[in-house]
Amino acid sequence: MEAETCGRLTLHRQGQTIVEKRKGFTLVELLVVIAVVALLMAMLLPVLWRVKRQAKEVLCRSNLREWGVVFGMYTSGNDGYLPRCRGGDGPTEMGWSVKILDYEQRHYTGTEDIRLCPTAAEVGTGVDDEGRRILGSTFEAWGWVEASDKTDLWKEYRGSYGLNRWVWNYDYKWIDAKVADRWWRTPLVQGASNVPVFVDCAWESMWAGEEDDPPEQEEQFESAMSYYCLNRHDGGVNGLFLDWSVRELGLKQLWTLKWHRQFDTAGPWTRAGGCTAEKWPSWMRTFEDY
Repeated sequence: MEAETCGRLTLHRQGQTIVEKRKGFTLVELLVVIAVVALLMAMLLPVLWRVKRQAKEVLCRSNLREWGVVFGMYTSGNDGYLPRCRGGDGPTEMGWSVKILDYEQRHYTGTEDIRLCPTAAEVGTGVDDEGRRILGSTFEAWGWVEASDKTDLWKEYRGSYGLNRWVWNYDYKWIDAKVADRWWRTPLVQGASNVPVFVDCAWESMWAGEEDDPPEQEEQFESAMSYYCLNRHDGGVNGLFLDWSVRELGLKQLWTLKWHRQFDTAGPWTRAGGCTAEKWPSWMRTFEDY
């Protein structure tokens, strides 16, 4: 006769009962298993983190491609010209945002989510001295403080990308002729693939110049270029260009782009202009030179 019970095997032989206990893990074996699992986790977590970060970068570039469609459709329906605007003072009647936001809502639905880079998907909390705007940062979006005397557009006016103001269709007659010639106004220009339109940014738009100094510290916004100079994607940012292409940009590469028609792409912060790694702020020195 033979019988089996939980946790032991009982044999009946000629009136004798033999109990054989099943062998379990010893404490040492259990500690070894825990150590192996911990080692594997330590090896896999950085890989998983890198994959997650890369996925966000890919989604960010996907967002910018969608914006390329929006801007491209706008110019196609506006005789080839970009929005006519006056300044980056929020969603005013003449601001680029009203033109584009209104256009996207009427002609291209689903752009609510693409205003935010996945790496900077939440609006920050710091309000400027005037109490009107919230600057973004490396991992935060910018936004306007809601005000009762503003339109509903202000309440939804936020983002992780900033427009290059030099692409506006800006035609004020009182501006000095040399400065007025800087605006692109249309994507139908030579070298459009090197003209930035929309870039990861700490504010909604900026006038970048070749003489703009890089920030001495991260998220120190003094020059216009410093608003774009965010270490958001492993030493770089993503950008949409005037030919509606999208690519990743090294932070030092920002100074080599053709931001406006007279922009010197071999300026003082480029290798062609004689800049060496030692001249850059300490936090940028290890980044690739251009």
